[in-house]
Amino acid sequence: MTAALYCAARDLYANGLPRGSIPNPARLIEFADSVFVFLTDHGFETGDLVRFRKDDDSAVLPPEIAIVDCFVKKLDDRAFGVSLTLGGDYVLFSVVPERILVWAPLDIDGAIRRASRAIDEMIPAHAVPLSEPFPEIVTITAAELAIGYLMNGSASKSLADIVDGAQKRLRVWAAGVPIRGTDNTAERTNLAVKATAPVIDRVGWSKFGGIS
Repeated sequence: MTAALYCAARDLYANGLPRGSIPNPARLIEFADSVFVFLTDHGFETGDLVRFRKDDDSAVLPPEIAIVDCFVKKLDDRAFGVSLTLGGDYVLFSVVPERILVWAPLDIDGAIRRASRAIDEMIPAHAVPLSEPFPEIVTITAAELAIGYLMNGSASKSLADIVDGAQKRLRVWAAGVPIRGTDNTAERTNLAVKATAPVIDRVGWSKFGGIS
């Protein structure tokens, strides 16, 4: 069973993530051949997604990698190739790339997955698994957590504060969630008017107006 995702990318933008606000700098490659792109300390690992674009109008961008996500095939810390499918063959460039920029697209899907699993850990056992439609407070909290993961280090509010706030909010919300199979409400009992067993008048007080 696929684990539930409690929000979507649109929820991030609806809950405080300004478009274009997350720093995501591109780097100019040093040079390339027909297979490998060279960039000292590129920091990519095999399987990472990257994108390419021209540095200026004089740059040469091979059509094979234009406007698409590519998967890294790392050679070493200075060189990597790319494939168009995860684990696929190297892309062989029809023209050698010149003056192009490379960067990693924001992993919004990964941030949403991480936020959703964090929420599973925050919610008491009696409230999970959640089913659709998800409570609005859960969707909002998942979106805020995902934003925190994406903007960690560049937001005015620290990730630790965001996580702490999420835990407190969900704890309060979950306290009102019924335990499955019950209405989560204790039976009211008024001992002054309700007895647990019939009263037996063993000494005959009823005839004097006493216990009846």
